[in-house]
Amino acid sequence: PGLWMQWDYGDGPVVAGRQTVLFCAWLSWSRFRVVLPLWDRTIASVVMGLDRTLRRFGGAPTYALTDNERTVSVDHVCGIAVRNPQIVSVSRHYGLTVATCVPADPQSKGGSEATVRIAKADLVPTDHNLRPAYADFAEQCLDEGYPGFKIHGFGDPRKDIEICRAVAERVGGEMDLMLDPASEYDTYAETTQAWGLTPLVDQQLAGVTMWVPGGLIYLGIGLALLAAWFRESAATPRPRLDDAAARSVPSREPGHSRRGSGTAADAWSDQTARRRSPARTHATTTETSP
Repeated sequence: PGLWMQWDYGDGPVVAGRQTVLFCAWLSWSRFRVVLPLWDRTIASVVMGLDRTLRRFGGAPTYALTDNERTVSVDHVCGIAVRNPQIVSVSRHYGLTVATCVPADPQSKGGSEATVRIAKADLVPTDHNLRPAYADFAEQCLDEGYPGFKIHGFGDPRKDIEICRAVAERVGGEMDLMLDPASEYDTYAETTQAWGLTPLVDQQLAGVTMWVPGGLIYLGIGLALLAAWFRESAATPRPRLDDAAARSVPSREPGHSRRGSGTAADAWSDQTARRRSPARTHATTTETSP
C-alpha cells in the first residue's frame, strides 16, 4: 500500500465509565487513516491495533513510524534506540520495519501528531463536533455564500444518516450536499472487489482522476500565457547594437585630441604622433635650407 505508515496515540472518549486510548494510524501520502479505540497501550493492545490497521490497508508498508513508547523502544544507547524484542518479532511477522521518530523533530513527528489531532476532533465529543452542530455549521456556510457543503462523518452509517438528515432538513434545498465517508463503509469493499481493487486503491485512483485533469487545465493555461508573452516580446522593436554603440562613442575632429576622451588606442596614437613630429620638422628644415 505504500512506503510509510505512522501511528500514534491520543486520549479517547470515556466508554462505560472507562477512559479509552485512540490508536491512530495514517498511511503516508494519502488521506487513508485508521482510528481504533483501545483500553490501554500494552503490547497486546498495540499488536491488535497494528493487525487491524494492516488489514484495513490491504497489506504492510515497508516502514512503520511511531513515537518512542516503551512498547517499541526499551532504551537508548549512544542515541540509538534499542527495540523491544516483542515488537521486533511482530514487525518480522508482518514484513515491515518499525522506526521511531526523533524527539522534538517536526518532520518525523508532525504527520502522526496531525493524525491524532484530526481523530480527536472527529471522535471525541466536544461542543464543536456533536451531530446537531453539523447543521449549524452548514447554515453558517450558506450564509457566507458557499454553494455546497461536504459532510465528513463518523464512519458509522447510522450516525452519518442522522447527520445527513439534519443537514438536509436545514439547508438541503438551498445548497449542494456531499458526503465523504473515507472508505469506511463495507459497501466499498463489495463494489471494488468486482474490479480486483481494494478500497484504498480505489480511493487512490479517484484522487488521480480528480487531480490530473485539473492539473492539465492549469498547465494549458500556463503554457498559453507563456506563448503570449513570447509573441509580445518578439513583436516589440529593439534598438540595434551597432547604433547604440555608435551613439556612445564621442565624435572627434581629425588631428584633435582631448584628454579624457576616446579610447586607449587613440591616446597611444596621439602620443606617438607627437613624439615623431619634431624629427620630421627638423629633417624638412635641413633639406630646404640653402
